[in-house]
Amino acid sequence: MSNFKELILHDEKNFTIINKPAGIQTERDRLGNPSIEAMFEDHLLSISRINARPYIVHRLDRPVSGILILAKSKTALLHFQEQIQEGIFHKKYLALCEGILSEKEKTLTHYLFKNAKEFRSDIFDTFQENTKESILKYKVLQENKNTSIAEVELLTGRYHQIRAQFGHIGHPLWNDYRYGASKINDQSIIGLHAHSIHFINPNTNKSMQFNCKPIGELWNNFPYSDHFNQ
Repeated sequence: MSNFKELILHDEKNFTIINKPAGIQTERDRLGNPSIEAMFEDHLLSISRINARPYIVHRLDRPVSGILILAKSKTALLHFQEQIQEGIFHKKYLALCEGILSEKEKTLTHYLFKNAKEFRSDIFDTFQENTKESILKYKVLQENKNTSIAEVELLTGRYHQIRAQFGHIGHPLWNDYRYGASKINDQSIIGLHAHSIHFINPNTNKSMQFNCKPIGELWNNFPYSDHFNQ
């Protein structure tokens, strides 16, 4: 497991930004599986923050990697939550999906139902009872044989939204067999990385943006610096 300090991209008095590895969950569970939440708490205690309590601002699914903001105080948490509610808090992802998308840039609109029993989202083209409108924008950055890499911006934040929507249009994320992809033996990672985040710093009230390139063999053939400044 990664050393928490090695994951840190930026650190301030009341929040920390990390690059979460794929394969580890964001929040604790009842089974005591390794989690970013527990690692963050141990880190805070190690730097003498007595009675330290970690606050999860937003989450990434276990097989997803990328930028994650963690708050060190309830005040900072509420500040970030307010930004999320007001649409100020923006995230962009890199999606490695199966196939070549015929439309290289598009807005997708579907209706999602969170199917808690099956740990997935059911998706529909038109509104159905208990569904929520789900919108994202994508732009294809690279194509390799039978795969594509697209930058994705979420305009709504639904459960498994990117995974469900790309699966629904016939281009599931790499190894995301839950949504129709070919199954690979390693179930700890799928082709999704949160690479960019934009928010207002709760300490200075200034706009901030952070990018982080995906790490690992899955992304070796993607020249991140050709598309984004590092």
